[in-house]
Amino acid sequence: MHRFALLALAVTAACVPSVTRREIDSSTPGIAELVAGNDAFAFDIEHIVAAEGGNAFFSPFSMSGALAMTYAGAAGDTATQMRDALRICVPDDEFHPLFGALMDDLDQDKRAPYQLDIANRLFGQEGYDWNADFVERTDTDYLAPMEELDFDGNADGARVHINDWVADQTHNLIQDLFAPAAITSDTALVLANAIYFKGSWEYAFDADLTQDGDFTLLSGDTVQVPMMSLVGEDLAYATIEGAQIVELPYRGGDLAMDLIVPDDPAGLAAVESALDGETFRAAMADLSISTVSVHMPKVELTYERSLKPDLQALGMVDAFDRGLADFSGMMEGSTLNVDAVVHKAFVSIDEEGTEAAAATGVSMTDYSAALEPIVITADHPYLFVIRDLLTGSVLFVGRIEDPS
Repeated sequence: MHRFALLALAVTAACVPSVTRREIDSSTPGIAELVAGNDAFAFDIEHIVAAEGGNAFFSPFSMSGALAMTYAGAAGDTATQMRDALRICVPDDEFHPLFGALMDDLDQDKRAPYQLDIANRLFGQEGYDWNADFVERTDTDYLAPMEELDFDGNADGARVHINDWVADQTHNLIQDLFAPAAITSDTALVLANAIYFKGSWEYAFDADLTQDGDFTLLSGDTVQVPMMSLVGEDLAYATIEGAQIVELPYRGGDLAMDLIVPDDPAGLAAVESALDGETFRAAMADLSISTVSVHMPKVELTYERSLKPDLQALGMVDAFDRGLADFSGMMEGSTLNVDAVVHKAFVSIDEEGTEAAAATGVSMTDYSAALEPIVITADHPYLFVIRDLLTGSVLFVGRIEDPS
């Protein structure tokens, strides 16, 4: 019988109170290197997504976090390729504890004026002999306990149970993560990570100023969309070649959205091609306070994609090959191989703030400052990034070609 290990690996969503400061920031030993790798992976994925055009929204933090837990069970060349594709920059004995600590620190109850909740869980077939080190690592480092389910005898009941857990962790923003055909009696393992974020702007857009305006598409045509306005606030601002950047903080001061607006209405591709993890961090270091007026559209967007070809393009090849995949770290004598990696995401941006959600599933098969305001008007295709300011972690990336 062929078994499928489905790792529903990262559900992500973007309300709001930081009174108690977090314990981890960019000065914490190893965090800068961990975040540098994660951010490099984020823009690797963004470049692949951008090449296809159109609107997009995804959580690279969700993707890398999900795949990191999969990596915990990889060995040999499979592990080497995953390490390279994920841009892991720290030794394995530091990587998993660091990533787990970062997730836990982001998640901790700070009574902050925003919500950012992260939860992990393993769902395994009753009686399956999983590697004790793998189970302990995911439980200890990622706080992902193993819950036994009877996929063999009640696959749809297990599917509903897992989907209910995901929905609960994301305040019902992610429903039915697994379709009925996705989990069967051949399923052996589901590993789930859920992230929920909701944040209000530190400086809210005045709803009375929102009005329909022209948004210029890459084709040169225009569409009418609701344009929000924030007039003359002191905001972090910088320029890079071909674009302006303004940082819109969420209440609490830990998280922000970085709006990246090309100077040329048709210049999104050129700006994207010049941005990677290193150049993005350099741009963030150049931010300085200026008086800025911001005009941007209200956005509500859903997005999904298969990540298998993306990860293969980044060099993660053996994991998908039933003859070459080595996940012996999950189970002795394992013949597991990754079958599919799917990502789904949702974002809503309005005058009050941002709400976002994303989910990543991995299935595995077993054969056995100015006096006058600076004006930024995102009335043509642009990028945005939602990041944790204390560590620099990129949590979400969006590209908007047509907000209508």
